[in-house]
Amino acid sequence: MKPRKILESIPIYVGGKPIINKRTIKLNSNESAFNIPKKIIKKSLKSLKNLNRYHEPTGLFLREKIAEELKIIPENIILGNGSGEIIKIFIESFVESYEKIIIPQVTFSLYEIYSKLNGNTTIIKTNLTDGLDIDLNDILEKADNKTTIFIANPNNPTGKSYKYQDILQFLKKLPKETKVLLDEAYIEYSENYDPSIYRKLIEEFENLIIIRTFSKLGLAGLRIGYGISNSENIAQLNKVRPPFNTNILAQYIAYNLLEEKNFIKKLTNFVKKERENLFEKLKDINIKTFKSDANFILIQAKENLDKELEKRGILIRNAYSFGLSSDYYRITIGTKRENLKMIKALTEVLT
Repeated sequence: MKPRKILESIPIYVGGKPIINKRTIKLNSNESAFNIPKKIIKKSLKSLKNLNRYHEPTGLFLREKIAEELKIIPENIILGNGSGEIIKIFIESFVESYEKIIIPQVTFSLYEIYSKLNGNTTIIKTNLTDGLDIDLNDILEKADNKTTIFIANPNNPTGKSYKYQDILQFLKKLPKETKVLLDEAYIEYSENYDPSIYRKLIEEFENLIIIRTFSKLGLAGLRIGYGISNSENIAQLNKVRPPFNTNILAQYIAYNLLEEKNFIKKLTNFVKKERENLFEKLKDINIKTFKSDANFILIQAKENLDKELEKRGILIRNAYSFGLSSDYYRITIGTKRENLKMIKALTEVLT
C-alpha cells in the first residue's frame, strides 16, 4: 500500500545497538547498569491474577503511589508505554498542526518526529550555549502564543540540566498560551532534582506537561513512564491515550520499585559518584568531557571512535543523530568494571 507522503521525511528511530554477545559492554542506551532486586520481580509475579481479564485501564494504584511520592494527586498523572508515548499523546491532544514547534538544536529526536507526523511544518531549532546548555533566552525570543516548546532537563545527549528556579523564571516569561513539554527522563540523576516542586509547577502553569520514566531506574524493557500536569490537562490526554496502554506487570513492578527506596537511592548515588570518577579519568587521558547531570557523559574525540571501541566489545553512542558533529559520543555510566575496561580501551585507541 502507499504510505502517507509525510513519511518520506520521517527517519526511522534508531536506538543503541543491541548486545552482540555476553562479553559485550553496552554503554550506548542510557540504561541502568544494574538489574532490579529479584524480590521485586517475585513480589510482582505473585500479584498477577486473572490475566484473562482486562486490568483497570488507568493504572490507578500506580498513579496513587507516584502521587504520594510527589505530593500531588492521582488525577495529576497519566501513565504511558514509556515516556515516549506521552510525547505522542500530548502532541495529538494539544498541538494544532499550524502551530510553531520549538526544539533545541541538539536533543531527543522523538519531539521532531512526532511533531512532523502531526502535520507541523514550522519547526524551529534553537541554539545551545557555548557550554552546551539549552539556550532559554533564544527560546524566549522565538516563542509566541501559537508555539509548543520541548525541553529536556537534563538534556539528551548533553546531560545538562537547569535548576528549577531557572525553569520557573523561564515559564513566567512565556505567553500563557505557549505550551511546554518538560522531559525529565534523567532527573533522578541530577543534583537539581526536587520532587517537592511539582505541585507548584502544575498549579502555577496550566500550559505545562512534565514527563518522567522508570526506564533509567532499571525498567527499560518494561516500557513504562508517566506524565504530570493539572487534572484538566490529564483528562484531555486520557481521551487520546490508548485503552490499557500500560500492561499490568509493568505497573506492579514499577509500584514495587518505588517501594524499594533504598535501591533507588543506592543506584542514583552510585551513578553520581561513578560519573564524577569517570569524568576525571576521561580528562586524565586528554578527552574533552562535559559535565553531566544524567546517567551518561558526553565527550568529544576523534571520528569513528565508536567503531574502534566496538571492535573491542564496547558499545558507545555516536551523537551525530542528535544534531552534534560525528566526533561527539555519549557514554552511559556502567559498572565500575565496565567503566574501567572502557577507559582502558579508550587509552589504547587514542594513544
